[in-house]
Amino acid sequence: MKIGVMTPTFNRPDCIRALVLQMQNQSRRPDLLVIHHNGNAQSYQWAIADITTTIEIVWLHTPEVLSQSQWYSVPLAHLIEAGCSHFFWCDHDDFYYSNHIENSVHALNAGNLDHVVNHRCDLVLLKKSQYEFIPNNPVTYNPTGGMASSMCFNRRFAEELLLDLNNNLAIGNADGVVASITMPKFTCHATQQVSTAYVAHAMTVSTPHWVSEA
Repeated sequence: MKIGVMTPTFNRPDCIRALVLQMQNQSRRPDLLVIHHNGNAQSYQWAIADITTTIEIVWLHTPEVLSQSQWYSVPLAHLIEAGCSHFFWCDHDDFYYSNHIENSVHALNAGNLDHVVNHRCDLVLLKKSQYEFIPNNPVTYNPTGGMASSMCFNRRFAEELLLDLNNNLAIGNADGVVASITMPKFTCHATQQVSTAYVAHAMTVSTPHWVSEA
């Protein structure tokens, strides 16, 4: 078993540093973390340079602004080429509790599944006034049936997803490609476990309206 994590990052060196530390804190650490930094001319790989970790980290830097599908397809291709068997879709601004990878891999393997996603997660709303923490909520806003950044899937799913992302750039929304094109081809399950927290802030792609007026 070789576990790979892909995470895109843009304009947030603080978030990517936190993500690396969260992966190092996992009860089952990933073997490979591919970070795809795009949209900034200057790389901020310096933000993680001092971190000592057992995880192999690959930093991919694309200065140009890319479509959302390419945020994920570029690191996914690297994970596939590196021979990973289990894949995690992690966003740099969310929280991953220490049991996330271990529990997700167990759910995937035990159920003989191709794809799992957390149907429930904690919510952190970073409002202008003060933050709000809402525990154990069903994720009803995401087309994947759960918190998209909690997704775990096997190699068959990963290979098909890469093709779908590259062939459907016009959709523009990467998790929409997952939900409408890739998932219907496979055995998928939305787990009830809570091993993540979704962080809503003004720069999120899908939910800035949750916090923009508060």
